[in-house]
Amino acid sequence: MNKMLFTSMLCLIAACACSESNSASPNSGGSSGSGATGGGATGGAGGSGNTGGSGATGGSAGSNTGGSAGQTSDGGAGACGYADGTATSNLAINEISAKGDDFVEIVNLGSVSADLSGMVLADQDDTGCPKLTEALTFPSGTSLAAGERLLIVAGQTGASNDPQTDCLNGPASCFHVGFGISASNGDGVFLISTTTIVASAALPIDAVTDGQTWCRLPDGTGDFAVCAPTPGAANAAP
Repeated sequence: MNKMLFTSMLCLIAACACSESNSASPNSGGSSGSGATGGGATGGAGGSGNTGGSGATGGSAGSNTGGSAGQTSDGGAGACGYADGTATSNLAINEISAKGDDFVEIVNLGSVSADLSGMVLADQDDTGCPKLTEALTFPSGTSLAAGERLLIVAGQTGASNDPQTDCLNGPASCFHVGFGISASNGDGVFLISTTTIVASAALPIDAVTDGQTWCRLPDGTGDFAVCAPTPGAANAAP
């Protein structure tokens, strides 16, 4: 009887101990170990790509500036093998007629007489240069007083270099020349002293019609324009 009681008491004590142990330590799962901190190995910084060398800078192309072309049909000095003396000359081509009676008028814009002896008056060839085959060569002693005009009647077959009196009802004396002046093709007139062009003028294609000439307005000094024919006299608008 005592043995049984003792055994029962032991069992009761053991049961109480187990109950206390269970309430003191609830069955919470074991605290999981903090995961291993991943290695923070920083990957090697990628090498910066090779910087390509800057392309070779091409040398600047040489400036191939062509020489200025010589004038043609209005003082074709450079291209035609003549020096250009028009800027310093007092002589000027003042009027050109190519419709009706062909003629050229020269004027002396200077304050002293101008000697024309040996000078040549020519029209232009197909290249725009002076055509000497039908040119007029002024005889020795030919001169123009200051402000004076000289009329040259063109298109006169077999003309000599001597002064003439058939002067289109203009001045008492003039010169004749064999070449004609073309309005439909355009033309140019040159006054040449040896190897220098001292005066020149161009007649543009179809610039004038019947009863008109191509002259400087104002007279002697202005640009060329359509005019009324005034051979040997002051220029006038049509």
